Amino acid sequence: EKTFTGIRKVLKSDGIFFICNESNGHDKEAVKFAKIIDGMRLYDANQLRMLLSQAGFADIQADARGTWLCVRAGN
Repeated sequence: EKTFTGIRKVLKSDGIFFICNESNGHDKEAVKFAKIIDGMRLYDANQLRMLLSQAGFADIQADARGTWLCVRAGN
């Protein structure tokens, strides 16, 4: 949330923040790596929506296809 708040502060008033992850937060391959890579964290669409909302973003949209997850949020 702290990172997203910082991004929102420097984003233009009509700006859009876009996140595209190779992991939807639940796929087996990413979960396997998260267990062995120190500090790696996985987020699913609901978690990202919540964090972005708490950071003050609006119009948050998420699209998950296969293992990919893309999230768009307006300032």
